[in-house]
Amino acid sequence: MPEHALEPDLPICDPHHHLYLPGSPFHDGAYGLDDLARDVSGHRVLQTVYVETQTAYRPPGSSPHLAPVGETDWVAGLLSPGGLVRGVVAFADLMLPDRRLREVLDAHRDAAGDRLKGIRFRASNAQQPLPPADWLTCPQMIVGATELGRRGLVLDLHVMYDELAAVATLARSVPATTIVVDHMGAPVIPSRSRHRHREAGRDDVLTVWRRGIAELARIDNVTIKIGGIGSYVTTDPAELRGPVTSEVIAGHWGADLRFAIDSFGPERSMIEGNFPIDGYLCEYTMLWNAYKRMTRVFGPAERRRLFHDTAAEVYGLARVRELLDGTVEGVGSGG
Repeated sequence: MPEHALEPDLPICDPHHHLYLPGSPFHDGAYGLDDLARDVSGHRVLQTVYVETQTAYRPPGSSPHLAPVGETDWVAGLLSPGGLVRGVVAFADLMLPDRRLREVLDAHRDAAGDRLKGIRFRASNAQQPLPPADWLTCPQMIVGATELGRRGLVLDLHVMYDELAAVATLARSVPATTIVVDHMGAPVIPSRSRHRHREAGRDDVLTVWRRGIAELARIDNVTIKIGGIGSYVTTDPAELRGPVTSEVIAGHWGADLRFAIDSFGPERSMIEGNFPIDGYLCEYTMLWNAYKRMTRVFGPAERRRLFHDTAAEVYGLARVRELLDGTVEGVGSGG
């Protein structure tokens, strides 16, 4: 059954969502700005950050390293000044030689302007070369991450739960670069993923994940996105104790989600929507209702950080007070 939004006045900055064209490698079907506007309409979502999904790449040609700029061109062309989507996190191959990496980053900036807030890197590349097995700690990754920090760009990382120790090694090597770990470090259901530990149980995964979270939380330049719990590889509806509702989801994930927040603190934790991928489990309103239920143990100031201001601060967006007093135009429009 559809749910009505709980606490509909609580301001939200959703720092992680996607848009898709038909035929995109990681999603079946299109998902556009109208779909996003429909999904966010129940809650008070003031602004969002688009995160790359390897769609709309430039056709293969003489400069394959610049192909990801096609996605930034496409997204930037959809957005209007003062619209809902205030930030863009693009893709660049951080394994590239220095000159070519700088060329890609410059091209992303030319395409997105001030909306360019960061670069996401991951091993699951559909249209770019796969990085080496030690990609998180190899010398070129350190060079690339350092360049992002020099430019004031955030490094988003999509990693698995047993790679968090390697993220810690990288983070210590690039203290001037802000690193954001997506989807809580992906405590996945091994049997549903293509990950190498398919035989592990959920308790085994969570044990390794908690150890990695605790280590990462000690490093000041790391921030965590709290979310990703609605994807196919993260939550099996059959394991929930009852029909899928925000209350049931909160019961299933609450202790682990609060562990991550307690480890990093609200000042380094931001709740994410990850739509439409997390729409596998439930619709957007229900998902954010679950996050609101799971965070009721925190005070008003802490929840404002979790739901809005940490994301706004990390990605260089407007703060709640600036948005609500009218000094920033266009809040809530679909572009």
